[in-house]
Amino acid sequence: MKIAYRIALFCGATPLILGIAIFLAWLVTRWDWLSVAGILNIAGGLALFALGLASLAFFVWAGIRDSRVSSKKLASSSLLCAALLFSNFPVAIGIIAAVMHLEARMHYGVVVVNQLPEPLDNARLEGGGVKVDLGTIEPGNRNYARLSFQRDGSLEFYAQAGKKKISSCVEEYVTGYMGGDKCVTVKADGTVTVENMPD
Repeated sequence: MKIAYRIALFCGATPLILGIAIFLAWLVTRWDWLSVAGILNIAGGLALFALGLASLAFFVWAGIRDSRVSSKKLASSSLLCAALLFSNFPVAIGIIAAVMHLEARMHYGVVVVNQLPEPLDNARLEGGGVKVDLGTIEPGNRNYARLSFQRDGSLEFYAQAGKKKISSCVEEYVTGYMGGDKCVTVKADGTVTVENMPD
């Protein structure tokens, strides 16, 4: 009976502690493999929840049948263990929501629109420790890039239309984990405009 209760407590506490530890480690390091570890912890947590619930049910059943066990103590112990088991769900949902929110904020998106009558060749974005090649953007087309900056700096756009070199500053200052969305438009006369994307 006591073993069943301890198993139930273990099944409730283990994924909870591991999930919080993985999330805190990801906040500090942003290592990609921690996201995989978090998913595996959720999958394992579901299995442990089922085992913990079964163990708790056995504990309650055995406690009811044992006249030496106080009904008040049985009820309080059972409710405490059940609360621990079920607390994994709101905590997991909260962590997932926080990760999604932070992931969205720490990525910087840039749309490049070509309104020229000729292709934009060798289009690229450089700055903040990253370089993204956009390749060739045909007339009337657009390309999208998602950046994660590695250090402080400015973000620049470069391209070539025929023999003419095109460049523009997209953002004067960028830094790690910075979010945002910009639209870079190369107009028909060769001028470049940079605007914030609507939310």
